[in-house]
Amino acid sequence: MRAPLLSLMIPLAIGCTSKSPVEDSGIILSDLPPADGDADADGDADADADADADADADADADADADADADADADADADADFTPAEGAWTYTTFTVASTSCAGVSEDVVKGLSEDKGFSISGASPASFTWLIDGFPESRSCALSGHDFDCDTLSGNIDNDYVDLPTLIETQGSFSDEHNITGTYEAAIDCDGPLCSTVEGMYGISFPCDFNFTFSATRG
Repeated sequence: MRAPLLSLMIPLAIGCTSKSPVEDSGIILSDLPPADGDADADGDADADADADADADADADADADADADADADADADADADFTPAEGAWTYTTFTVASTSCAGVSEDVVKGLSEDKGFSISGASPASFTWLIDGFPESRSCALSGHDFDCDTLSGNIDNDYVDLPTLIETQGSFSDEHNITGTYEAAIDCDGPLCSTVEGMYGISFPCDFNFTFSATRG
């Protein structure tokens, strides 16, 4: 005699389970790797614990350990500026003011004609400045794009007398290859013909110049 259909179905129902195939396999879900394929718990493809795609532990997209998006290791948002080294050429050179106007032409020629300057040893904090024709260089402090140089002692060429000169230099870089600045020059006279030069040009030594200039590193 056949057993009732209901009595056959009861053992089947008792033998069923609600476990998933993964649970049946004995694998613990928390042991599975994350969907991005790396060893951390975020959704990016690197092995650190933040959500960006670089290999450091901060939240920006560069490879250094600070919290800004530039490539240097400080916490500001701009890369450290360093000017280009090498020979620079004046593109403008103008007398802004002077108390020795009579020798302006000689002084401008002595400082700028067929001349320029060179920059060496550049870093984000300082560089060395050498004016063409001057025997000594000087150190310049750099703060961002602005600079201020130590006083330079030199001599301006003249056919009759020596013109010992002290020059202060300040300015700013618009980028690595372009600069604007000022020379503040205090000029004296040395030689037996100084009084003659003063009479010829209607000036009195010492006198001073303020020059503005721009230059480029080609």
